[in-house]
Amino acid sequence: MKQVIPETLETERLILRRPRIGDGRDIFEVYANDKAVAKYMSWPRHESLETTEQVVESWVEQWRGSEGGAFLITDRLSGSIIGSTGFDLMNSLVASSGFVLAKEQWGKGYATEALGAVVKLSKTLNIQRLFAYCHHEHRNSANVLEKCEFKFEGRLRNYMEFPNLSPGEVTDVLMYAWTPSAT
Repeated sequence: MKQVIPETLETERLILRRPRIGDGRDIFEVYANDKAVAKYMSWPRHESLETTEQVVESWVEQWRGSEGGAFLITDRLSGSIIGSTGFDLMNSLVASSGFVLAKEQWGKGYATEALGAVVKLSKTLNIQRLFAYCHHEHRNSANVLEKCEFKFEGRLRNYMEFPNLSPGEVTDVLMYAWTPSAT
């Protein structure tokens, strides 16, 4: 059965929306080119606006052809892009997520608020498992996951490359999952 995922998700301070062609410059300038932001990301820091524009095009295309994709995190009052999150269906019962925020927005509770909206979406869609992972040393990301009722499931050894931290090497990640039975 095909899931119907809304165009936007709203919280008290944020609107999560699907990316649009033309969002590339803001994403590049706000977070994708920032070394500190990209440090623990699974994608390489964007060194050119063209790279970011290509990523945005792929996100837009992903939404056309599949069930889920990236949501841009925007400030509810200004409409400014401050980060992104995701909701990618693996099948009708399992999805993955993650998040990234501009450095200027760290410590304000926005990541928890945005990921909380993704968990709420999961509940409405009857998702049975929403999973995410983070670099084994990135305690701030683990804290956000835990605040959003994700449970630690284990350490996956030599799981993935973090190109901005240790290019050409794979390292451990911490696996977390939210399930309806865990809440």
